[in-house]
Amino acid sequence: MKGRILRQALSSLEAVQLRLVVEATQFQTARLLVHWAAARMHAGQRMGTESETAKIFASDVAMQRAVASMRIHTATATRRSSRSSGSTGMPR
Repeated sequence: MKGRILRQALSSLEAVQLRLVVEATQFQTARLLVHWAAARMHAGQRMGTESETAKIFASDVAMQRAVASMRIHTATATRRSSRSSGSTGMPR
């Protein structure tokens, strides 16, 4: 039952669904900020603060998602390793 907990798909769990909605909202917000700053630049308007805001927010969202992804994959690999080796997965 790969990717399932308690005999249901991970995506069906309410906490996972909420997390995915939050992540999608953050990605969309970052995308819109970048497009907004680019539109101001193409229109010849001032955009110092706007571009910095977009860059910082988009970079922060990307870093958060990368770290979250590594945590998920590390936890999965640790569980697989401990099951195959018979260890508890805890440091000694």
